[in-house]
Amino acid sequence: MQILKFAAAATLAACCASVVHAQAQQAQIIRDLPISEATLVRGNADSGRVTGVLTNNSGRALQSVVIHFAILDDQGVQIATATAAAMGVKQDGQWRFVAPYGAAQGVVATAKIGDIMAVPQP
Repeated sequence: MQILKFAAAATLAACCASVVHAQAQQAQIIRDLPISEATLVRGNADSGRVTGVLTNNSGRALQSVVIHFAILDDQGVQIATATAAAMGVKQDGQWRFVAPYGAAQGVVATAKIGDIMAVPQP
């Protein structure tokens, strides 16, 4: 009985892994969506947030969007990271985001847009 359970679990895992792998291969990642109104809002000594608006000009509805920001000191050294994520951004829609950061290792001077990764609806 134990061997049968193991074989069934292994078959299921192999089946699911191939489906996930096939879906990952088909996903197109969009990286060049415009951001406007980007603002660095300082909070406590080592925390704050980046706010702004992302516009979906991809021509497709987006299943998910993730934006990463590098938080920099006055020398341009990265001292923290801020991230915002959303699900279901409509075609030609806008998303007003808040990307919090914390535990900055120095005095925050500015934020720089890093990666923007969006996956369109299938």
